[in-house]
Amino acid sequence: VLNDCKYGYSLEDSTLRATLLRSSFSPDANPESGTHSMRFMLAPGGKAASVADAMRAGAGFNQSLLAVATDIHQGTLPSVSGDVVHVEPPSAVLTSIKKCENTDDLMLRLVETAGKNCTCTVALDKEIMGVVSQVQETDILERPLSSSSARSKGNGLSVSLAPHAIASVKVLPEPFGDSQQS
Repeated sequence: VLNDCKYGYSLEDSTLRATLLRSSFSPDANPESGTHSMRFMLAPGGKAASVADAMRAGAGFNQSLLAVATDIHQGTLPSVSGDVVHVEPPSAVLTSIKKCENTDDLMLRLVETAGKNCTCTVALDKEIMGVVSQVQETDILERPLSSSSARSKGNGLSVSLAPHAIASVKVLPEPFGDSQQS
């Protein structure tokens, strides 16, 4: 069961219940009053989903793709028929790609979901993402780690992930120029 806003569940035998509204009256005398909107989705499956698959399904449900209309114009990006980003192993999940806070470089955030050490590899489409020139593992505040496991690999990278760990990797692509402080 996927949803867009609820965290309270209970499972007893074959019955799954979701807490929709808080019913206590202390300390708030009027908890959760007003109109509420909740979305739920039943995801079919004959076996238990992995944590990584559940994360991907939840992200797809809560952050669905939006179609944006535009006029007809010449674009500067090539058409893509394959993956723009490919991550291995399946237990590693790419949770975000963003511009670094103080540079024009890219920051990739990855999480290990199976509870096992792994080496995660990320392949980037060079026509869309640019040619990778350097990679650097950072902390969550984007400060370089003194001992980085991130390595350039083809047009991508590899990084070691401990069980349930989050890794932040700064990617310096060639087409976007050298890393410049703002």
